[in-house]
Amino acid sequence: MRFGVREICNVVFKARTETKIGTTTFKKGQPVLYIDTAKTSTLEGAATTVYAQGGQGNPRLIAWEGERTLTFTVEDALLSPTSFAILTGAGLTNMASAGSSNKINVHTTFDLPILDGGIVKIDLDTAGDNHDIFYDEDTAEIFGFILDNSGAGVVPCQCTGISGVTPNCNVYTITADNELVLTFSGADKYVGKTLRVDCYTQKTGGATEITIDAEKFAGNYYVEADTLFRDEYSAQDMPAVIVIPNVKIQSNFTFNMSNTGDPSTFTFTMDAFPDYTKFDKTHKVFAAIQIVGDENIHPDNPDEVEVDDNCGELELAFESVVAGANDWQTKEFPGDPKKINFVTLGNNLKATVDRANVDFSGNLRRVDNWTAFSSLPEDLTGYYFPFSMTAPDGTKLVRTGLSGTEKTLVFGQTGDGAGKINMVWAVDPDAPVVTVKLVSDDDAVTTEYSFDFSKVVFK
Repeated sequence: MRFGVREICNVVFKARTETKIGTTTFKKGQPVLYIDTAKTSTLEGAATTVYAQGGQGNPRLIAWEGERTLTFTVEDALLSPTSFAILTGAGLTNMASAGSSNKINVHTTFDLPILDGGIVKIDLDTAGDNHDIFYDEDTAEIFGFILDNSGAGVVPCQCTGISGVTPNCNVYTITADNELVLTFSGADKYVGKTLRVDCYTQKTGGATEITIDAEKFAGNYYVEADTLFRDEYSAQDMPAVIVIPNVKIQSNFTFNMSNTGDPSTFTFTMDAFPDYTKFDKTHKVFAAIQIVGDENIHPDNPDEVEVDDNCGELELAFESVVAGANDWQTKEFPGDPKKINFVTLGNNLKATVDRANVDFSGNLRRVDNWTAFSSLPEDLTGYYFPFSMTAPDGTKLVRTGLSGTEKTLVFGQTGDGAGKINMVWAVDPDAPVVTVKLVSDDDAVTTEYSFDFSKVVFK
């Protein structure tokens, strides 16, 4: 499967813990916010690399990578009160909806003609939804500005009288039968001109107030982002889901308000933190990407498929190959002046048998001039791998040396036990793959093996 990406994400934010938004409480895992009007969405990973440098020219020698970060960014074309609260970093507890117990006073202006006596009248057609005028002589006075012919404010004035509506506490409700009459100081000199009334409307519904303070910041959320990946072969769109189990919305924001060019967009930048996804509690991840494709090249029922296996059983095979010398009774060569312990030749030694291949791995330490092992130049490689082999008694292990001479050992005749050979193998780092033969006791069957030491680390 190969695919291309040319689609934005629809994103849902889910509560990681019980979360209260205004008067609504969301349970853990419950959706808090949907973004289905995004313009772009970007998943960006980064890591820090530091280097060991030295030598002539100070070249880079070794690199270390770490401090991995993952950032998910969504650019939204539209805002809702909830997304506005998240984006500004106000914190959802700082968002309140207007109600009878939570009245919100909203700044409002009216441009009205000045009538005889320096008064203006606000009727229901003019006020519309802003028909509840709040007045308080200490906190919410009513002011005016007399405008010139161009609409510029030239003369400030203050409301000195209110009539026409009986107040409910400090709220003057304009109805179809009762219009609000306001008198302004000095306005009687400007009859026929326009006066801009500056006041407050009290809302008990249809309004939301979000406060941004120094103590509240956006919280952490569980994010699931749905998008489409297009398959190269079928040219069909496949659903894809990006799961980020723990994101923190950055509280930095910028609102671009302009009456030219493209409309403003609203960017959500999220830092991802490792956490468990809903359905995998075994290890923490930054993100998981699920691609739901239709292609399945594997059969539905493998048991019904005929397998053409040309690799039959080996006629003659090792029963086992075990790396290391920990269980050997003899761990040194007799009379060895170096007193090399076979166990200390290497560490983390492993041997894996794959049919006619034996792969060796681990770390070998260098031993120079170990003539107690062998005085032949081809055996003085400096690196020696201990391991044990088991095979039927009488089976021969034949290796051809670099000099062309054959070396033969017989299982059960080396003093290591029935069907066993303890071997110390001289490994040449420049020729780490060698061929050996297993030969039956009657010489009728021969199987070639590859001993592969290329995964060994030579210290």
